Amino acid sequence: MNNRKKAILVSFLLVPLIFLPACQGGLFETLFGSDRYEQPEQMEEVIRKQLAEVDLKTIENKKSLLSEMDIDQIHAYLRQGKVTCVELTAYYLQRILQLNKEMRALISVNPEAIKEAKRLDEAFDAEEMSKFPLFGIPIIVKDNIETKDPMPTSSGTDALKDHYPNEDSKVIAHIRSAGAIILAKANLSELSGAAFLASGPPAGFSSVGGQTLNPYGPKRFNVSGSSSGSAVGLALDFAPIALGTETYGSIIGPASSNSVVGMKPTLGLISQQGMIPLSHTYDTVGPMGKTVKDTAILLSVMAGYKPDDPSTYRYNYFSELKANGLKGSKIAASSSFQRTKIGQQIIQTLRAQGATVDLIDYSLPKNQLKSIFKEVVAYEFKVDLNNYLQKHSSFFGIRSFNDLIRYNEADSKERIPYGQEALLLAQRTELTPTEHQQKIAYLKKVVDERITIPFFIEKNYDAILTFNARSTLTEYGHFPNDISAYAKLPTICIPAGYINGAPVSVTFVGPTYSDKKLLQLAYALEQNAPKRQPPEMNTSR
Repeated sequence: MNNRKKAILVSFLLVPLIFLPACQGGLFETLFGSDRYEQPEQMEEVIRKQLAEVDLKTIENKKSLLSEMDIDQIHAYLRQGKVTCVELTAYYLQRILQLNKEMRALISVNPEAIKEAKRLDEAFDAEEMSKFPLFGIPIIVKDNIETKDPMPTSSGTDALKDHYPNEDSKVIAHIRSAGAIILAKANLSELSGAAFLASGPPAGFSSVGGQTLNPYGPKRFNVSGSSSGSAVGLALDFAPIALGTETYGSIIGPASSNSVVGMKPTLGLISQQGMIPLSHTYDTVGPMGKTVKDTAILLSVMAGYKPDDPSTYRYNYFSELKANGLKGSKIAASSSFQRTKIGQQIIQTLRAQGATVDLIDYSLPKNQLKSIFKEVVAYEFKVDLNNYLQKHSSFFGIRSFNDLIRYNEADSKERIPYGQEALLLAQRTELTPTEHQQKIAYLKKVVDERITIPFFIEKNYDAILTFNARSTLTEYGHFPNDISAYAKLPTICIPAGYINGAPVSVTFVGPTYSDKKLLQLAYALEQNAPKRQPPEMNTSR
């Protein structure tokens, strides 16, 4: 690799860009002359301006090559000279232009995506690429995670639509230094799905981004939330990987409903820094992809893995994935697998691959625990978001949780069309520090006594497996959100087929810090289970 290429690569990946603080509304100019647009309203303009720099005939000729690629395929094609980073990025921008207006998966697109792809093409060196696990890979980021690109981080709420952070969150810094292209920000259930605390908008709706739709049955199947846009963006082939966040099923639900892979890591594995909060006790960023391996590669980078730094090798979650990874494992599977043909076939596959599978059912006082959980989250939502707004108020003017409520009330029809019951509930919720900690401890104690100790310690199960088979507009399916959230356990969801067109998935839950084992189990099942099918979409626009 010559010195010039090394200099370009180092400056692109490691030197932070510093943007001027944002003004309110309109078109912005940054320190480096990059335009800031009102998005999603000007998204088409953002995309067309970038595509004007690209040979679109070449993209059309390579469409079959570029479609539904995973990370390994992309890197192989880059090494072979079959595609460039610019061509890859332009392909995804075209997909977004064709489909996002209807499906509402994304809130904004990076105006500098093609520019970043060009820089990577200039710096490309096949030998050096192995040091950057996400070299040239476009990624969708949920819009409650801070990035320093000329895109706002709004969490889907109108009050924050001009919030332009001048630094990357820690997880984005890891991803960017691994060579990824921050392509777009994803729509979400507003304020990270705070509406689950009280009555509010449907899953996947935000006042900024509108209503995200499920591509397997728009207005027919539930899109789930709150990481709706991240999941739908993947399903629509807007990018190979995405970031979501989860407090209570916010990655696993959308992954299941939209037939992609989603993982909630063990709480504490991934930094929360730079994330618009819902609950500091239960929030985490998590990886999403169309394959388990891509999800594992992304998780590795998020946790701090660097191929040239042996001290980070414990965060390599992808190199030990094997097709026979189920052999010798012990799994406690929900009895709901017996109720459908697909479920029965999955159990047969697990056993045929050498896993010991016991059909079980666990019981928890779900209503009681969820009521306590909501109280904790409501209290933390008020405190955590208030702190976030105070820290960042100089950039966009909303200085407190109460300011946010008053801002919404001033024009509720436009700013909060489904009401703000969740915000008002959080505003009323008061807990003493002792009550707060007691409730968190009680939730974990119940799950430990009924799940963690009997299943993972006494009976030595590697994972609990659930079957998720409902995706109507009013029902989400059967997910282990309760045990996963209350005890902060890692969880991974993978596609497992379709029933009457609706995606079906399975979810593995394991003990704390069993993330690597869960990925191994999920990968092995993925290699032997029904393959994920992309939704059929009309891209003639």
